[in-house]
Amino acid sequence: YFEDKRYWKKWFPANLIIEMRAQVRLWFYSLLFMAVTLENKAPYKNVFAYEEVRDEKGEVMHKSKGNAIWFDDAVEKMGADIMRLIYISHKPQFNLNFGYTIAKETEKPIKVIWNLGNYVQIYSKFNKKQKSLEAKDIVSKWIISRRENTKKLATQYLEELKPNKAIEVIMNFLLEDLSRTYGQFIREDLENKKEIQYTLYKSFLEGLTLLSPFLPFITEKMYKDIYKNKESIFLENWPKYNPKLIDKKLEENFEKTKLVIQDILAEREKIKLGIRWPLNSVIITNKNSNSLKQFINIIKTQTNIKEIILKEGENHVSLDTKMTPILEAEGFVRELTRRIQDLRKKSKLNKENKIELCIALDDPNLLENFKAEIQKKTGSISINISNKFDKLYAYKDKIIIRNKQFELGFNLK
Repeated sequence: YFEDKRYWKKWFPANLIIEMRAQVRLWFYSLLFMAVTLENKAPYKNVFAYEEVRDEKGEVMHKSKGNAIWFDDAVEKMGADIMRLIYISHKPQFNLNFGYTIAKETEKPIKVIWNLGNYVQIYSKFNKKQKSLEAKDIVSKWIISRRENTKKLATQYLEELKPNKAIEVIMNFLLEDLSRTYGQFIREDLENKKEIQYTLYKSFLEGLTLLSPFLPFITEKMYKDIYKNKESIFLENWPKYNPKLIDKKLEENFEKTKLVIQDILAEREKIKLGIRWPLNSVIITNKNSNSLKQFINIIKTQTNIKEIILKEGENHVSLDTKMTPILEAEGFVRELTRRIQDLRKKSKLNKENKIELCIALDDPNLLENFKAEIQKKTGSISINISNKFDKLYAYKDKIIIRNKQFELGFNLK
């Protein structure tokens, strides 16, 4: 201040000062007192304060008490990114409880994001050297809108010095929107539709880039494994949102649709009828049934129901639970397909491995009309459906579905 006033003015006032709340009467006050005395001006533009770090029980940490956790020990045992997520997710106006049990819970969402990265990598089959277009289906339009909204909100919260709210919207986008919802809804189309692959690929990249300042190590690892656009994820530009791609009405109606799907699945649970067993119809009564019309195909797919009937009125769903022979046969096919896929996994086969499949049951005619579907979904080059095995099979299993016994067998081709 006294020796180089010009240099000092470059840094005065500070844009941001961060310390614990107790510094309001200590360091913050000392700086303020001196700055006002010398310059008649506050020495900082923004103040970010937080509360204490306690142990897992909420008690003050003391070396003598034996509940202190040292940084070197914590970062070695739980990892830096987990520590960072614990701190950044916490509301700064409250004390933070810290410990290894909390770390294990915090690790779970990070594992989901890691698995999502593997999923993206597996299905990124489009030509990355060619210009790609994002998908135009209703679910993809929704995830694009959610992505742009997330970019907008995360940036806004960081500028407002609300990092806990920024990480909340970023994690919600990656975990709930992209992984659990979009990943589920596009599952049947992901293998062959390049636009959907690209939409997933781009959305994960931008979500990962938003996450990188908070979790730098895991995001850098995933970026280098999946994208490799630049030497580091930290050389990517901060994602800017496109307001033209945000559709608030679509997002609102999509949330209503998700609630309807949950209600239907809850009704299925009440009657003990799993999602693999198709039903003929459902009557959906809703206060604004028009808002659900564009999502009818999604509701059909996600609830495994043939016909959706919309009515205006108080929110309610009513299932037609009558099980016809055709519907029952479809249910058996879905269950068998899953069991065959499970047997493939237990046998440590890759997706590329083809098999010759045999299904033995008392009534082979039950599955006769579904041979092509089973063959396609199980990676089989041939399929034999009969009342007994026609030869020896290296991989076998006996299962019972709804009191019907099936024998499964296949050989690797």
